[in-house]
Amino acid sequence: MFGSWGRIIFTMSSFRIYSFSNMQRTVGYRHAEIPIMNGKPQSQFSGEELEEVSLELQFAAELGHNPRMEIDRLEAMARRGEAHYLVLGGRPVGRNPFKIVKWPQEWIRFRGTGRLAELKGTVQFREFEPPR
Repeated sequence: MFGSWGRIIFTMSSFRIYSFSNMQRTVGYRHAEIPIMNGKPQSQFSGEELEEVSLELQFAAELGHNPRMEIDRLEAMARRGEAHYLVLGGRPVGRNPFKIVKWPQEWIRFRGTGRLAELKGTVQFREFEPPR
């Protein structure tokens, strides 16, 4: 195991690969502009934006997956609004948990029976700031 998001465990073994590629993380900061009469506006730091992370996932029968089951599991977690810490290498990414906000999918290959054999998609997470 090299990482996790809730019950989703990222691992690589000779029997199963449950990994991702092309992780992207966006961290942003807000600055308010204050207009100054006959001068340039001044900038004032007003806070952080919610972090965003995207992971490219691939589920294929050859890698030990049931792609349709993986879709159902991740979509159920997203529908419930689950927020979990994204942990990589034993350390959390960011300070707060993340929730799934979007998951564009590419259904690539099917078996002769119509069963999904391979899926690729980029899961997009947004930081969940708990109410104070």
